[in-house]
Amino acid sequence: MDLRIAAITLEHGGVLVTRNVRDFQDIPGLAIENWALAEDRD
Repeated sequence: MDLRIAAITLEHGGVLVTRNVRDFQDIPGLAIENWALAEDRD
């Protein structure tokens, strides 16, 4: 499922938002954002 999610994100030129960066970090060209590390949490 991770590869499917990454493929859809790449196809649409999006940014993948996940806490599980490790499973996606080796996919070339995939933009990943980890919101779990956001400094501005409420």
